[in-house]
Amino acid sequence: MQTWGERAANYIREEYALTYVNRACSNGITNDLYEPRAVDSIQGYNVLLTDVDCGRFDDADAYYSLGAIFPVVGVIGWTYTCHGWVRPQIESVGHDVDIVMFTFGGNDAGFPSIVMECFVPERDACTCVQKVREARQWLSDASKAEAIYMRLFRDLRTRMKQEARVIMSSYPYLTLSNDAEKNGVSAAYKAVFEDTCDDGSVEEINAAAVMRQLVEEFALKAEEFVAKANLEFGEEFIRFVDVKEEFDGHGLFGYGAWSHAPEIIFFEPATISIATYEDSDDCLLHDVLSTSTPMEWWHPTTKVCPGYNVYIARYA
Repeated sequence: MQTWGERAANYIREEYALTYVNRACSNGITNDLYEPRAVDSIQGYNVLLTDVDCGRFDDADAYYSLGAIFPVVGVIGWTYTCHGWVRPQIESVGHDVDIVMFTFGGNDAGFPSIVMECFVPERDACTCVQKVREARQWLSDASKAEAIYMRLFRDLRTRMKQEARVIMSSYPYLTLSNDAEKNGVSAAYKAVFEDTCDDGSVEEINAAAVMRQLVEEFALKAEEFVAKANLEFGEEFIRFVDVKEEFDGHGLFGYGAWSHAPEIIFFEPATISIATYEDSDDCLLHDVLSTSTPMEWWHPTTKVCPGYNVYIARYA
């Protein structure tokens, strides 16, 4: 599957020679920029102990370190475990890099938890409200969000050549401004919902509206941090690209140019039916339950909206 960055790179290649390197990290957080991230281990077997080698599995994205070694009972040989590690993303940036493109901060603020608690069946309004509150606290805490952004900007400036530039994109609006039930989805899956909490209080939240507000708040803060960094560097080293308005109207359950949404029908609390629908050539995101792989929810489909790439690429 091609990412939005790869699609944007293909667009740029129409006029310029380009080498594209993807160092995106699913569910990545700030720590993954600077520290190795554990991935699946690999089991190996060799007859001779001297032939045990985890380095043969290394590639540009990951490396493997030797773990436990055990003799194989009944035969001559050894089994061993190679622990996998994704290389720190910042290591990919050097003086040979002209442009770095990225979005940033959502996972640190807990966006995955917000999706699960606010938009997925079995969601809980009480936990949803708490996760939204935690995201806002993270964003407003200068020792967290601002410190993270500024550290990254300074590291990129140090690593990249003088004429190199950074493009930082906002998140698109991930939800519509109106209630999901107005877009063909069962009334049982409304944007506004409520639950009784453990302390007896009742929490009500418009999840779609709150997610839009969070995207706006993140964009404003990111733009603020970019301006502060550029002032420090004395030049427009970082270009902030705001894509919210450009792609508004195609969010969660929008059935529009970049929403890839199923119709969800609730027959009873424990039974969910996902209706079939005709796929769109322009769809960008997998919505909740549109795929059996939760890691793909709210991530790009294989058919990434061409307009998004053009909008990003023209800044490059």
